[in-house]
Amino acid sequence: MHMFDAVRHSATCVNLLRDVSSTAKLRPSELRSAGAVIERMRAVNFTDDKVRVVIKALFCLDHMSRHEATRQLEMAFDVWDAGHKGYLTVDEFERDLRLMHAELSPEETTQLVSGYDLNGSGELDFEAFRAPRPCPRSRAHLPAADTAATATLCR
Repeated sequence: MHMFDAVRHSATCVNLLRDVSSTAKLRPSELRSAGAVIERMRAVNFTDDKVRVVIKALFCLDHMSRHEATRQLEMAFDVWDAGHKGYLTVDEFERDLRLMHAELSPEETTQLVSGYDLNGSGELDFEAFRAPRPCPRSRAHLPAADTAATATLCR
């Protein structure tokens, strides 16, 4: 990466974090987690608009009305459902979890995914995606958005 590209890339990350921070006051640990998610999503060519949607779903739902939060989750689901099939396959969901939370072990990822695919179909629709699930590390029940991209999955 050329120096100009690196500076532009850093500025874009800062702007994305500033946008998210204007919606919700993030703690330093959340800013670090959000920055890491931004870096990983951009590394695999997600657009800034898609990154913004996922980051807001991860970190800002508590600062939104129920209607706004549901809409933000729908938009995040649409980011992950790139084929617009109306569902995520288990493989897609596992890939996205690893992308969003690199610290999850393969066992934790499998455990988390199995908690969403309750009927064993291998497909997760929006209703399954948005349902709260326990965190594999702490047993705390977290909003589904946290598992959508999992930057805050196991704080």
